[in-house]
Amino acid sequence: MNRIYIILGAFFIFSQTLAQDFRKGFIITNEGDTVTGYVDYKNLEACIFKRSAGEKSYYTYAPDDIKGFGFDFNRMFLSKKVGPYQSLFLECLVLGSASLYRDKITFYLEAADTILALKEKSKKTYVSRDNTTGIFQYKKYIGIIKILLKDCPPAPGESEKIRYNKKALIKLVENYNNCVSSDYTTYHSKLPWIKIGYGANAGYVHSVLRETPYCNRDLDLLSNQPLHAHSFTLGGNFYISWSRIIQSLNMTVGIQWLNSKFRIQEVLKDDSTDPSVRGTYYVNGNYKSNELLFPVGVRQTFGQGNYKPYLDAGIIFIQVISGSADGTIEVEYEEEVNTYNGGVCFKPNRIGYFFGMGVEHAISKKIKGLAEFRFEYNHGPVYMYGTNYPKINFSFTVGIKY
Repeated sequence: MNRIYIILGAFFIFSQTLAQDFRKGFIITNEGDTVTGYVDYKNLEACIFKRSAGEKSYYTYAPDDIKGFGFDFNRMFLSKKVGPYQSLFLECLVLGSASLYRDKITFYLEAADTILALKEKSKKTYVSRDNTTGIFQYKKYIGIIKILLKDCPPAPGESEKIRYNKKALIKLVENYNNCVSSDYTTYHSKLPWIKIGYGANAGYVHSVLRETPYCNRDLDLLSNQPLHAHSFTLGGNFYISWSRIIQSLNMTVGIQWLNSKFRIQEVLKDDSTDPSVRGTYYVNGNYKSNELLFPVGVRQTFGQGNYKPYLDAGIIFIQVISGSADGTIEVEYEEEVNTYNGGVCFKPNRIGYFFGMGVEHAISKKIKGLAEFRFEYNHGPVYMYGTNYPKINFSFTVGIKY
């Protein structure tokens, strides 16, 4: 299991290093023109912009280069001077006669062409009458609000009740703009915090048993001859994304049905000096298995065009629904022939991991087509002494996603 976690962690770090999260948006030039295109959602301290989804090169704008940028889902960032020599891109929450902005940790209030940071708390040292010193904490942002909104301040006694959070400060600025009869715009992201999609798929699976232990208590057999099964698979997936954080990374949870049939036909010869095991073994039979696979992983999508490649990885849980083994093993030694029943024993509950790569194509606004190649590894057959042996699946599936 530790190896699985290390591999998945490395995959996640690698995918996040490579991925950029360009989304439909626009920039506002210093001349006031709006240019539509795609803006990187992962870097909001600068504006990384390209004009089309398929364009490989992009432009990087500092706060002094443009007036601002935004996204089609109602998020706006404007360039603002927050000091004599410092300009920042601040997210606009309310825009009007009084405006509210924020960066990662601080809110900013603008009114009458003055913008000031709303610091949550400040400390001040005081000296008491008995000459002892202490530290007094006070809400500095309350004083700034009273100064900037002095022509229409909150009701007496209400200022001290204003909490330092997004909801309370937006309501404060909206009330001020209503009080002075000013038009204003409140920017609320239209993206949901969590978005759940679903889909279905079908395809082909090539399964390989590289080493095969035969399940019989009276025999000690291990074959090095690989066994192959060509199977059909059918399943579905749920896709969970956190659109406001990162759009290109999804968590996937699926269920897959797999029907495998292995044909066993082999001759094994043991020239041991031990007469109890010496002889020729003729193995003949079939093994059938109906399994439910439950893959849980992460998927990283790249690009912004109609065709988007992706990588995914995760762990996979396997539950055997039913299975049958109708094999026989004939042991010939000198002139004696003994026949045994035997097949391949599979663990009913198993765990493994998978890696995949594929591409998704936008069929319509809500429907996407998928094609994926996947490698799966799990411990399938089990020896009668408890040793596990690998089962490998190579699958190719096509499907749709809503």
